[in-house]
Amino acid sequence: MADEAALTQQIGAFALEKRLDRALAAFAELERRGLTPTLYTYSNLLNAHVMAGDICGAEALLRRLPAAGLAPNTVMYTTLLKGYCAVGDLAAGRRLLRTMASAPLPSRPDARTASTFLRGCVRAGDVGAARWAWRRLPEWRVVPEPPASLAFARLLAQGLRVGELKALCESLGGGGGGGGGGGGAHEAASRGTRNPCVFWERGRCERGRNCKFYHDARHAQHDEAQRAAEARDAEGEARLHLAHVAALLGREALCTRALDRAAALLARDEPADERDMKKLRRHELRRDVARVRQYVEARRARRGEAEALGAGLRRCLLFSARLDQPHAPCSRPAAARRLLDGLERTFGLRRAQRRGLVDGDDIARALRRAVSARGRLRWARIFGDELPLKMEICSGTGDWVAAQAKADVGKGNWAALELRHDRVYSIFSRMVLGAVPNLCVVGGDAAGVVAQHTKPRSVAHAFINFPEPPDRQGDEAADTSLHLLTPAFFASLHRTLQPRGRLTIFSDNGRYCRTLAATLGTLQRADGRKLFACPALEEHSALRRERIEGVTLHHGVPGPEAGHLCYEQSFFDRFWEARGQSGDLNGTWRFFILLEKVDV
Repeated sequence: MADEAALTQQIGAFALEKRLDRALAAFAELERRGLTPTLYTYSNLLNAHVMAGDICGAEALLRRLPAAGLAPNTVMYTTLLKGYCAVGDLAAGRRLLRTMASAPLPSRPDARTASTFLRGCVRAGDVGAARWAWRRLPEWRVVPEPPASLAFARLLAQGLRVGELKALCESLGGGGGGGGGGGGAHEAASRGTRNPCVFWERGRCERGRNCKFYHDARHAQHDEAQRAAEARDAEGEARLHLAHVAALLGREALCTRALDRAAALLARDEPADERDMKKLRRHELRRDVARVRQYVEARRARRGEAEALGAGLRRCLLFSARLDQPHAPCSRPAAARRLLDGLERTFGLRRAQRRGLVDGDDIARALRRAVSARGRLRWARIFGDELPLKMEICSGTGDWVAAQAKADVGKGNWAALELRHDRVYSIFSRMVLGAVPNLCVVGGDAAGVVAQHTKPRSVAHAFINFPEPPDRQGDEAADTSLHLLTPAFFASLHRTLQPRGRLTIFSDNGRYCRTLAATLGTLQRADGRKLFACPALEEHSALRRERIEGVTLHHGVPGPEAGHLCYEQSFFDRFWEARGQSGDLNGTWRFFILLEKVDV
């Protein structure tokens, strides 16, 4: 039994490290010793498959359980659901939820299951799937926790569903969906039980209103202040989403009321022992409140919101967020249809058209003009000029790319490429509310967009800022099919660069930068010539640097010579500041690589 427990624990550790090969080896060793895997063992191995992006392997493992005399429980189903959401396969996620809903009690959806699926909907930008799941929460007997409510609020805002979003904000303000402990329509007493919850009686029940046992309101809770703070933050963030969509729709009075309420809820910082990330999140929300308010105050001096919204949607190009499908070329009609479907599914195009805010036919024509006969993006048609195209890959929420584009108006055009559709929406917001005319946002898997939808020799400069390593713990041997920055991707990116086009990679992770430098330094053509060279940098000559496989790794922050036209504080900078560890931007925690395409 001790051997089985130790090997099970090893499998769990390998799963977190994304070392599927080692997890499988540990499982094989367990079987070789004649030990019997428990449901917990299978659960850890399932997580190893999911963490490595091996969804087919995860499905196959679940199918093996009946032969072992076991049945999957809620935790295992939710783990597989997390895998489906990670690759953007929400159709499979919905099928799994239906299976869970009709399964015996130990396998039914719970609050974590609901949050997992709704976060997947946010990532893929699927408003319809989120509304489907939200309507089923009562029949699943699940009360949404704050993360689930906020995921749904974000999607309602993206889909321009103002009425539903207002109702959700009111429910959060009244305690609904806030994750409290004692009341609500789904409290244990309404389920026919008065059996007391021993954790509640001791002063803390992690399940809150989703607990199956009775919570007596007379028992004070140790985390009461924390839950109250979470409820305030949740309502504040939801009100901010409402203000944002109201601003896009030109509903100034509604926007102002929502902003005022959000600002009041987010104004207070909690006790000093609160986690840094919560404080940083609240600070980021305050920044967004100020940004939307600035737009509202300046709107009278600018053109009408209908025109601004329509112009923004014409420069919003949404491809699929699926990561488990092959990257295949497509025709102009097929590509244009995908782009139009993306705006309808994610950004509420049809609702905007019904409100008379945009001309849907005009946007459809613009999307057809935006792609070539082979389904590749035509930057001159998108922007209406022939200025050099600069592209940031994995743009996050868009602070940096919007600042660079604003500094480059009249001299260059910018494309922000981002997989997660919630971040695409954040970039879209900065583009529209910030009136950035030379910026477009491209949603989808960067590997597919670069390989199949970007013309050869069409990009003057590509940027990758703060790339995520395969494993956050820094293990380069981590096994994941979802890693983007592979030799194949860099070869595709090389084809899209113009002659002497450049690539700048900027990070605070020196270990990962050295790995990328080694990868880039070994890329070569069939005749042995390298794909990239390192240009000299006069303005960075005083910085420390090192050479890895012929690639120069600079210590410090890139400047205009490396393509960074202006300094824009990143989320990561604010994160380190919040922890009191801002570091030395000119050497200690910042690194960059600048490469130039070696052409034929």
